[in-house]
Amino acid sequence: MKPTPPAAPPLIKTATKNSPSPAGTWHPAWRAGISVLLLLHLTIVIIVPLSMPPPQSPGSPLAQRLLGWVRPYVDAFQVSHFYGFFAPNPGPSHLVHYELEMPDGKTVTGEIPDLKRKFPRLLYHRHFMLSEKLANMAPANPPQRPPEAAGPEDIKEWEQAYARWELQRDSFQAVARSYARHMQSTTGARSVQLGLVEHAIPGPVAVINGQKLDDPALYMFTPQPIITTSPEDVPPPATTPENVQMPKERP
Repeated sequence: MKPTPPAAPPLIKTATKNSPSPAGTWHPAWRAGISVLLLLHLTIVIIVPLSMPPPQSPGSPLAQRLLGWVRPYVDAFQVSHFYGFFAPNPGPSHLVHYELEMPDGKTVTGEIPDLKRKFPRLLYHRHFMLSEKLANMAPANPPQRPPEAAGPEDIKEWEQAYARWELQRDSFQAVARSYARHMQSTTGARSVQLGLVEHAIPGPVAVINGQKLDDPALYMFTPQPIITTSPEDVPPPATTPENVQMPKERP
C-alpha cells in the first residue's frame, strides 16, 4: 500500500492580527490615518468658501466659527483662494489710477493693471493682484464718536474701534506709498499721485440690454487721491530705465 502524499499548502494564507502587510500595501493604521487627514483637508476646503460673507456666499456662521479654528492651517497651505472672484456672485475689481508729474512738466496718466501694455498675461495678473491687495486694505469711514451722554463703556469701545481703524489706515497708506515710490524711482517722475478705481460688473439685465464690460459708467473713482509723493520722497534716477514702458501722455 502506497503512502499518502502530504497535502499541498494552501494558496491563500489567512492573515492574523500580527502578520505583516503584503508587499506594496500600507498598514491599515497608516491608511486610516491618511484617510482622516484627507477628510479633514476636504472639509477645510469646503469651509473656506462657505465662510465668505454675502453676496459671495450665504456667510454661514458655523463655517466662519470653524474657519477661526483652522486659520493657521488655511494660511500655511494657502487654502484660502479668492472664490468670490469667480462665483457665485463675483464682486467688482479694482485698478490703481496714477498721475506722474515728469521733470519736463508733462503729466502722464494710466492704470494698473493695463491689459494693453502688460504681456505676457502672467505679468498682468501679478499687477492685478497688487491693485486688489491695495483695495482690500482700504479702510472704511472712521467710527463715529458716541454722544456726550454716552457711558464710559461706550467711550472705551469707541476708542478701541478707532485705534483699530487708525492701524488699518496707516497700513493702507504705507503700502500705497511703497507703490508710489516704486513708480517714482522707475519712471523718473518728480511726483506720483495714486487713486483707486472700482470697476463694477454689469448685471444680467444690463448685459441683455447691451451694456459692455468696459462701459465708462461702470468705473467709479475715489473722490480724493489716496497718496501723493513729492520729489523729496525718492530721488529720481538720472535717466528712465529702458525696461520701463512709459504710459501715454495726457492730451
